Amino acid sequence: MGRLFCPLCGKTVEKLYDGLCEECYRRAHPLVESPDKLIEITLCPSCLSFKLGRKWVVPGSQNDPLREAITRSIKQTLNSKSVKAVKVVDGIDMVLTEKSGTLRVAVTGHAHRDMSEYVEEYSVPIKIEYRYCPTCKDIKSKRELARIQIRALNRELTKKEIELAEKVSEEELRSLYERDRGAVPIEVKIGKKGIDYAFSSHHIARSLALKLQKVLSADLLETHKEIGVSEGRKLLRITYRLLLPPFREGDVIERSGRLYYVLSISGSSVRLLSLKELSEKTLKLSRGLLDKVKVVYRYEELPIGMIVSVTPPYVQVMSMDEYAVYELYLRRVPLWMKEGGEIRIIKHASELYIAPVKRDAS
Repeated sequence: MGRLFCPLCGKTVEKLYDGLCEECYRRAHPLVESPDKLIEITLCPSCLSFKLGRKWVVPGSQNDPLREAITRSIKQTLNSKSVKAVKVVDGIDMVLTEKSGTLRVAVTGHAHRDMSEYVEEYSVPIKIEYRYCPTCKDIKSKRELARIQIRALNRELTKKEIELAEKVSEEELRSLYERDRGAVPIEVKIGKKGIDYAFSSHHIARSLALKLQKVLSADLLETHKEIGVSEGRKLLRITYRLLLPPFREGDVIERSGRLYYVLSISGSSVRLLSLKELSEKTLKLSRGLLDKVKVVYRYEELPIGMIVSVTPPYVQVMSMDEYAVYELYLRRVPLWMKEGGEIRIIKHASELYIAPVKRDAS
């Protein structure tokens, strides 16, 4: 291959870029054409989101969100196809303290598509403005756009249900906050009568409501209320009402004239034990089911008993509050019926039934 000459510097090179050697071409086409132009960066003092163009952006990392905001803002402002990456070399501490100053930045890129990437350093004037993002403005002003209400049908929430709702909400909001700063409740009310979470974000409230619906095995009802107009669009307040079933694990319910002991509630289904046949069935939790069941006894109302002997088809049990012994004739003796085992005794309409103990029913 023949040797080529650069017309500017006279060097002999193997390749020219638009008629110039690489050194002269890079000098004539810097990666940053106007490094002295002031770069203004807008940061939210509350959540540390930053503005890129017209959009507010959540930092991708919580380790050093300020450095990320400055770096991405500089790259956005430079807006050059030649620039591939920007790294702050020096001066960031002073800029963060004084809210203005000069940063030394290393810019990676290439001025010509046929060149390999290289690094150039520049001194860039920076000015930082702290201003609340729209999301934090709504949170600070407690602008309520959505509310989650957790209730139980015809009863209070149990300690276990309250603790579960709090735990799930905390974990879900922490996860959502990483990508949406609206995951901060503006109001929280927690009590046996019910739990309320208010938000300034429709999206956050819906995401949390769907998560709680699944975990709490609740029925979800969504209602909308028009509260005004914003930028020509209707402004809605959305309420997500989560209704837990009237029964809990360990309760005795009546359905179609039959008694059932609630073994477990999980997701969208409930597992029941027929007290007469001692057979299990699983039903889907639905409004239709809830309308057809009646709570007959709460778990804590059921007397404690003990299995004295098991001689199929006969089982002898003792009521621990009366120390009375009863003999039952059972066509089917489940595996959980063992001598010395603790049980719950159900006396209903001159009939006596027994059910397994639910250790965590509270």
